[in-house]
Amino acid sequence: MTIPLIYVIIQLFIAYSIIVTVTQEDDTDKIITIFFTFYFTFFLVLGQSFTAGLYAFVPMTEKKGGLRQMMHMSGLSSFQYFLGLWLGDMTLFFGPAVVLSLALLGFPEIMVQDQVFNFFVSYMFYGMALTNFTYLCAHLFDNPDTGTKYIALICVLGLIFGPVAISLIFAAIFGFSSSVGNAISVWYFINPTLSFGI
Repeated sequence: MTIPLIYVIIQLFIAYSIIVTVTQEDDTDKIITIFFTFYFTFFLVLGQSFTAGLYAFVPMTEKKGGLRQMMHMSGLSSFQYFLGLWLGDMTLFFGPAVVLSLALLGFPEIMVQDQVFNFFVSYMFYGMALTNFTYLCAHLFDNPDTGTKYIALICVLGLIFGPVAISLIFAAIFGFSSSVGNAISVWYFINPTLSFGI
């Protein structure tokens, strides 16, 4: 679950070295702040989307092995099953969220320290929505190995790049300069990934 965090840190160090090498000293701080904020958010969301299928691995494995049917016959309802699984996944998600939030306190170039708690709360809500979405997608697949890969693909293409591409097409049709924000804002209510990223 810490793969997105590690990937973001590596990418930030690469970006920092490029910016310091290319820019002049008077513009460096401003460019670093803008670039780090965008870079951090993009790769955090992308990393979470790539690893989203891991949340669905357990229910798909138990479905394939017939364990879910045995649990149901033993008196465990679907609600109790997914609630317990969700609480366990949220406990696992809580650790990286705390580490990431504490790390952000040392990087004012990425986020103002007053907003770190708001980031933590938003990140936890995003984790809840993403986990529920992967559980929903888990019902579509019977094989855990292929299901994990396809859920990651659904999250990346269906929740990030697809909505952005559709929004840009509509923005170009109805006036690019004034309607990009309006076109993307439609997704705020139905797309947790874009809502969290923006």
